[in-house]
Amino acid sequence: MKRLLALSMMLPLLCWAEPATVIRATDLKQEPATDSATVAALPENTSVEALERKSGWTRVKAASGEGWVRMLALRFGGELSMSEIASVVGKSEWAVKKQLARTIATLKENYRDELS
Repeated sequence: MKRLLALSMMLPLLCWAEPATVIRATDLKQEPATDSATVAALPENTSVEALERKSGWTRVKAASGEGWVRMLALRFGGELSMSEIASVVGKSEWAVKKQLARTIATLKENYRDELS
């Protein structure tokens, strides 16, 4: 029952498109394969939404269409505001900040313990 509850809480995250940026010019492919037809050429710094991952490929939605790009051609995240994160996880900004502070403190403690 606890697993079902945990999975149901993660469902919104599974449906959420992750923002990404193309880090070098690349082809948007129809299928996740190098020999697949090219849908469009994506220039460097193009903003896309990452929808799905499969092996070394990511299905993305761009202004010029939807298709697949090599995962290594993308930079993920880093552009979400605290309010956007709170909205995605269904918590208040205050709760997200508090949890982030706890997580950072725990990581610092664990790092100090490993160095000792």
